[in-house]
Amino acid sequence: MAEIQRTSLEEQGVNTIYLGLGFLHYTEADHATTVLRAPLVMVPVTLKRGSAREGYTLRLGEDEPLANPSLIEYMRRERRVVLPQLPEPNEESASWDLEPYYRAIEQAIAGQQGWQITKEIELAAFAFAKLVMYKDLEEAQGDYIKHPMVQRLVLRSEAQAVNSGLPADVLALDLDRDYPPERAWTVLDADSTQLRSIAAVERGTDLVIHGPPGTGKSQTITNLIAQALATGKSVLFVSEKTAALEVVASRLKNVGLSSACLELHSTKSKKSEVLQGLNATQHWLQEPAGGFAEITGQLKATRQSLNEYVKAAHLKRTALEISVFGAVGHFAATHDAVRMTFPVDPTALTRGVYDELCRKLAGADGASRFIGDVATHGWRDSRLGQLTEEQRDTIARLAQQLHEAACRLDAEGGRIAEVLGLREPERLDEVSRFVVSAEFLGRSPGWSMDIIRLANLQPVIDEMRQVVTEGKRLAALEQRFRRRYVLEEMLEVDRDELVYVESNAGGLLGWLKVLLDGRLRSIKRRWAGMVRDGAHVSLLDQAADLRAIPKWKAGSAELSKHGHAPQWFGQAWAGAASDWKVLEGRVDWLSQFVALIAKAPLGDAGYGVVAGGGPREGILRGCGECASLERSFRSW
Repeated sequence: MAEIQRTSLEEQGVNTIYLGLGFLHYTEADHATTVLRAPLVMVPVTLKRGSAREGYTLRLGEDEPLANPSLIEYMRRERRVVLPQLPEPNEESASWDLEPYYRAIEQAIAGQQGWQITKEIELAAFAFAKLVMYKDLEEAQGDYIKHPMVQRLVLRSEAQAVNSGLPADVLALDLDRDYPPERAWTVLDADSTQLRSIAAVERGTDLVIHGPPGTGKSQTITNLIAQALATGKSVLFVSEKTAALEVVASRLKNVGLSSACLELHSTKSKKSEVLQGLNATQHWLQEPAGGFAEITGQLKATRQSLNEYVKAAHLKRTALEISVFGAVGHFAATHDAVRMTFPVDPTALTRGVYDELCRKLAGADGASRFIGDVATHGWRDSRLGQLTEEQRDTIARLAQQLHEAACRLDAEGGRIAEVLGLREPERLDEVSRFVVSAEFLGRSPGWSMDIIRLANLQPVIDEMRQVVTEGKRLAALEQRFRRRYVLEEMLEVDRDELVYVESNAGGLLGWLKVLLDGRLRSIKRRWAGMVRDGAHVSLLDQAADLRAIPKWKAGSAELSKHGHAPQWFGQAWAGAASDWKVLEGRVDWLSQFVALIAKAPLGDAGYGVVAGGGPREGILRGCGECASLERSFRSW
């Protein structure tokens, strides 16, 4: 409830937490079965606490208690019942007698079937701010209907059609001429669109300014208020959200106009604060404002300098008819392009020559796609203008070798792609990735087709990893036990003996207890028969192992009975005696397989190779030849 109060104060500037004194229990119809409750007297209160660990304190609010306005309106309109006036609190004593008020209400509702008054007290959130607006509209609806804004927005009058955008005369304004610094009372930065909005308002135009947060709406409102104050006007600024009011008030305060503001919302609406605000405004209006002429002169000179800079930046120059602004924009878009020396004077470049150069460069760009990366191309930096007969023969011979190698690479790659159902590489830089994928599939350890064809393999892989992790843990335990003990000679140990050893053989002096305690010595002698020759195990460690061995056996037995593991791992599965490194390698392979087919879908033939297992020597030999040919291409 305290959070509700905080939110309503911050967002709407009103307190919605009240103490309801007395309730009316009523039904909306004579034969209705649902009984409704409405508070009769509402006392504004606040909930406060010093810290998160303290309890809340209930205190009276700043406003006066009031009769439930929503109930009064409901009774008047729906039941034709006029409720009595709420009596004023007795200022001479601390008491407030509401009994006469309750009796008066009981008399007023005497004709209503099943209605009654109770003297309950309840703390709750009550919101009726919109009812106040409704009452205002009801009482003055004649005046509201005549207002031009209502005519346009609500009644959609033909004579007052709503226009989109700023008026034509505002759009045609020369802002530098019509709004020089001595006329523009903008106290915050304003761009041209914001200044045109101010000009439209000054000409009596009603408008809606919209935009996402951070686009300067509250900044424009602040400038509008300052412009109105400078021309002797008063402004009413309203908002549903308190935050919007506070932002504009803060901006006005920062520019020295706080004394011109009278805040009438939230906690600022108390009589004492309103009177203080009026007094501050009166004194502020009597203080002369100095230095205006000097400031406007500086602003005028600064604006002129900025305008000259803009004109110079957008002035079209040279035979190409391009501005500095446009040239810089083109340069920024091609900043990473290859640098080339322009053969003629760039200032003499015409539009026709420029377009022809762009056409040729586009053709060169299309040709470069077949050449590949120019930076690594074999002909890069070549200065050969003419070729000798020997050079032509050498180039022809190498080209023939390249052609033959390309044909072999194409044929071998096509064969492997057909066997595996992979997409055949189309470019040289795709060959190495193709070879890696093909070799990986050719080394498949073999899988059930039901597994590798699953639409979502990841949950199965995760469960496989859990089995392998548990198997590795149990195998490590077994290895430790076999190093220390002859497992076949492990005795069934009495639980009481385990508890006695764990309770008495520990601590810094545990070894001394074993020497002095006859029962501990007897237990140690009997347990020593389980320990391997040469193994050194303390009595306490042996007790811990003896307690863990049954769990290990049970875990191994449960693992061996796993329902899905035989299908997952095939012949590699041997229960708790499985080679866990082999199984872990299979799971890793399957995880990589999922990543591969996510990037390059596999055909039916490829799934057949994966299911059959490998290594597939034919595929691996072909991959080796493709890799060798790819390296040869790069060396040429």
